[in-house]
Amino acid sequence: MEDIDFHHPLFLHPSDTPGTILISHRLTGVENYSVWSRSLRIALLAKNKLGFVDGDCRRSTYPDSLRAQWDRCNAFVLSWILNTVSPDLSAGLVFASDSAAVWTDLKDRFSKVDGSRIFFLHQSIAHLTQGDATISSYFTQLKLLWDEYTALVPFFTCDCEVAQQNSSHLHQQRLFQFLMGLNETYAAVRSQILLMQPLPSVNRAYSLIVQEEAHRSLSSVLPHASEPIALLSTASGNRKKFNGTCDFCKVKGHKKDSCYRLIGFPPDFKFNRKKASPAALAVSSDDSLLSSQSAPVFTPQQYSELLELLKNNRPVPAPAVNCAGIPSRTPFSANSNFTWILDTGATNHICFDSTFLNLPVAYPPNSHFVQLPNGKHSAITHSGSLSLSPDITLTNVLCVPHFNHNLISVSKLALDLQCAVIFYPNFCILQDLSNGRMKGIGRHLNGLYFFEPFSALVRSPTSPSCMTSIANSISLWHARLGHVPVNKLNRLSFFHNLPINKDFTCSICPMARQSKLPFPPSVSRATTPFSLLHLDVWGPYRVSTHSGHRFFLTIVDDHTRMTWVYLLKLKSDVVIALKKFFLMVQTQFSAVIQTVRSDNGSEFFNSSCSSFFESLGIIHQSSCIDTPQQNGIAERKHRHLLEIARALRFHSNVPLKFWGDCILAACYIINRLPSSVLAWRTPFELLYKKPPNFSHFRVFGCLCFAVKPHNSDKFSSRSLPSVFLGYSPSKKGYILFCLDSQKFFVSRNVHFVEDVFPFKSSSSNSVFLSHLPLKTQAFVSSISHITEPLSYFEARHSPHWVQAMQEEIRALESNHTWTVVPLPPGKVPIGCKWVYKIKLRASGEIERYKARLVAKGYNQKEGIDYLDTFSPVAKMVTVRTILALAASLNWSLCQMDVSNAFLQGDLHEEVFMVLPEGFRSQGEHMVCRLQKSLYGLKQASRQWNAKLTEALMLAGFEQRVLNQNFKMKDLGDLLYFLGIEILRSQEGILLNQLKYAQDLIKDTGLSKAKVALTPLEQNQKLTTAEFDEVVQQHQDDKLLEDKAVYQRLIGRLIYLTHTRPDITFAAFNKHQLVAYCDSDWASCPMSRRSVSGFCVHLGDSLISWKSKKQCTVSKSSAEAEYRSMAAVTSELVWLSGLFKELEISVDKPMKLFCDNKAALQIAANPVYHERTKHIEIDCHFIREKIREGLIATEHVPTADQLADVMTKALGSQQHSHLISKLGLKNIFIPPT
Repeated sequence: MEDIDFHHPLFLHPSDTPGTILISHRLTGVENYSVWSRSLRIALLAKNKLGFVDGDCRRSTYPDSLRAQWDRCNAFVLSWILNTVSPDLSAGLVFASDSAAVWTDLKDRFSKVDGSRIFFLHQSIAHLTQGDATISSYFTQLKLLWDEYTALVPFFTCDCEVAQQNSSHLHQQRLFQFLMGLNETYAAVRSQILLMQPLPSVNRAYSLIVQEEAHRSLSSVLPHASEPIALLSTASGNRKKFNGTCDFCKVKGHKKDSCYRLIGFPPDFKFNRKKASPAALAVSSDDSLLSSQSAPVFTPQQYSELLELLKNNRPVPAPAVNCAGIPSRTPFSANSNFTWILDTGATNHICFDSTFLNLPVAYPPNSHFVQLPNGKHSAITHSGSLSLSPDITLTNVLCVPHFNHNLISVSKLALDLQCAVIFYPNFCILQDLSNGRMKGIGRHLNGLYFFEPFSALVRSPTSPSCMTSIANSISLWHARLGHVPVNKLNRLSFFHNLPINKDFTCSICPMARQSKLPFPPSVSRATTPFSLLHLDVWGPYRVSTHSGHRFFLTIVDDHTRMTWVYLLKLKSDVVIALKKFFLMVQTQFSAVIQTVRSDNGSEFFNSSCSSFFESLGIIHQSSCIDTPQQNGIAERKHRHLLEIARALRFHSNVPLKFWGDCILAACYIINRLPSSVLAWRTPFELLYKKPPNFSHFRVFGCLCFAVKPHNSDKFSSRSLPSVFLGYSPSKKGYILFCLDSQKFFVSRNVHFVEDVFPFKSSSSNSVFLSHLPLKTQAFVSSISHITEPLSYFEARHSPHWVQAMQEEIRALESNHTWTVVPLPPGKVPIGCKWVYKIKLRASGEIERYKARLVAKGYNQKEGIDYLDTFSPVAKMVTVRTILALAASLNWSLCQMDVSNAFLQGDLHEEVFMVLPEGFRSQGEHMVCRLQKSLYGLKQASRQWNAKLTEALMLAGFEQRVLNQNFKMKDLGDLLYFLGIEILRSQEGILLNQLKYAQDLIKDTGLSKAKVALTPLEQNQKLTTAEFDEVVQQHQDDKLLEDKAVYQRLIGRLIYLTHTRPDITFAAFNKHQLVAYCDSDWASCPMSRRSVSGFCVHLGDSLISWKSKKQCTVSKSSAEAEYRSMAAVTSELVWLSGLFKELEISVDKPMKLFCDNKAALQIAANPVYHERTKHIEIDCHFIREKIREGLIATEHVPTADQLADVMTKALGSQQHSHLISKLGLKNIFIPPT
């Protein structure tokens, strides 16, 4: 036999699994086939499995001893391919068995190397420009187009001079394409590159452009230079000046692509409209610099726009939120507590409330005073800093409680912020001298200028775009910030303007924050960030997240208390998360981690962690055994994270599988909340040296609507109903969960409805339009799909439903279902209602609108309106028996359908019904006397059965005669029956309920769940919550809130067991019934009753089985087995009668196999004693059938007891062994 080592194509590494995803790209169609195929070929080449898809590694080239291994490798490669294609494509490939054939099929379908694709690439390359993208993003897009073009139209390479010239020409052409797409702001750099001799490569040009971009971004944030300017550079007079008007700012003299108000002002730009003389260009002090900045000249249009801006932002009783998702402005009122007046005569900023200040410093009583214009003095109590907006912070603000207004010193503001304050008749502006951008605006009112930050008036271009209509209030921000305590809200500067209710209470907080006494505080703190880190792992949690995580790692910086959380699937993933974090710290903060502290968990103290810490020279400290208080910072942080996460989940009621998103959102919020340990500063502020921005915060788990990307259908919905689940760490957008597709995505264009929570209803994920505000109802009207009306009053306005109702009435009248008569005295008519249903084709298109008139049978009275309701129904055992005989005897199976079957039965009772809605024009006292049964009547099924039985007897079971009595449809060969799919071949018949099972999985939300090998875990026992409480048995499972949902699910699962797993009826010659019976003695822990199970085969075909708890308690295993034998004997007697009616002879005696010798002896020996006294009836019954020769008992080893699978949860190997013996197949696994 040939040796298989790691160089051999048939070698499989122990880490190789069928579920491995080799590449990140998923094949979706023609648009990304080239990238997908190239990536997957590289991955398969690395696995030494490329020959399986390109045909070099064929099964026929290997001896018989290695073909089984080839089949295994082929299955691996096939699984790897299926894992990297979209779900829509994988559904059509699941039955394939050859990986090379699948590869060729995908290539034939999506590898479109034709003129249209090449033309598209040429066009995309020619029209691609930088636009708003960065240099890196623009170059990446261009390189992807180049690579795809090269893959489709490869260039022939050789060593000749012509080939080298072609290659040089190609690279030069790509250099020109790259430079042509750059913005005009890089025209100078582009000119310098084109003047180089020889021309640089594309990568070299990209490097130069990136350096220029980095230099500009650095220059844009540097303060304005204060050094004297000694040189004057004048423009050349030969250059022709542009005399047109800018499309953006409406100012003459420049174009839009060079407008400084759009692309940013240079650092040394002078905001002076007039030309200064060369002698006036040299300055030597900051004062002269400020004085040289004259006010910018506004055009009449710009002036009117600023006035309109102030007019639109007039005083409102409560703050609103604009379309950018940022608070539109602080409440403006002349008497507002947070209104600031610009004062040119003040030397310091003054406020009257110390709670406005960040880190206020208290002054001794009557130690410092401020002098008023009237000569009096007022005491200063505190001083500190104060943030008016993210880019405006006032320093050394004095608190004077006797003041009634807040004052901003214009001179101090201009000096501290390096800005100019320019006053106009109706307003004033605050302008940054470094870049010329407007930072604030003042409104003229009653002779004063009231200041407002400019970011409060207009949308910031970097903020996520969204819309909301909920006013800022204490309850809203309490929910947005993860139910933060109110005393912490007071510490946030932006919160001073919101009304605070001292009696505010929250029902969520006590449930989320109840805990034990706190740990003692730490005595010392690190002096620099990242010098000491605290680590801890939480988990495992009993419910995995949607991504399979059960743990999370918490990392806390001792100095700043900044926290990072990593979700983990296994504890062993701690090392991977630490490596990512340490690399991030080194790259983003240029910091060196010195010490880490953790508990004594094995996830930290192992060879991988220890070697990693030692390689970086990091000291690893641990707490003493059973002393978690020594790692108290991480322990308290865990408690804080869980408190916030619980509050988020309780408030939004998101399912438990989203607990990981709650933890990540809680971490994001905590890092931006003030802490008493940090002197009421935030971890974010200490680490990043700037205050956090709260404008994008939203209530976790609320309903939102994201703009749908790439919406090509002009008449389809423009938005996606979603749930807000956090903030993206890698993109400027929100993490959303789509309610339609059940998938996660990130979007910045979001409309929030912060008082509606889709998961609040436990029975459905639907969001009812009537529950939303009127404004939101109008917004989401476009996403409403075609709905089925619930009443006649909803349907009467649609011509489709009116026509459907008319057709139903005509059908009922042609069938003589009723006669219209006056209502006799003393009679009470029953009601009726319309039921509407849209019939869809397989493609999803509407086939027809169906309206059905249904009688309100629940109003019928027994003995008056009906007598009997029982109607016989065929047992599924009978159906399976008929199918097994059809496979054996080669019978043909046809299917017929009776139109409006329930309307065919004749009524013998006198039943009156009110006229249908919409057809009551014949008088108020006229009613319908029903001559035939109608849908909804209690006796409808019984009357139809009687009618059918009579017709079948008269017709002699001939189809042609039956067609004369009913309007019938010939559906042809039997393919689909009661949700069961019937597949037939020469080898036999197969039954499966694939669609029913998929619908069941989808309805229960388990579409992405992993496949289980067995129905239940081995030896698992199901108990009730009451029983667990009595025996004091702890269960982690959550109690079901809706009992009806569980009962409905059990009923659907029972129906699924009619065929699942898929049953095969093979052709056989000998008609012999063989039965197996077994029991699991006292298996129920609550009642100690046993479980009986049996299965019956007709030849090799399984036709009957049952698993049921016994009605009484058995005192021994033999008694339990004997009761099971009695149950299967009854089934065999019934089957014997069925075959007799079908005139099919069955070999007798029928064999009954049991694995309990004591039970077999009781059946064989006619001896009665006290142990068998209470089962004498079963003993007499079984012994009688043995004497009649109907059955014969035999012993079978437990390992081969087929009924064992019906009584208990087995291990995967034994379960697979027994179901294969039962004749059950999985048609979705290719045969090996």
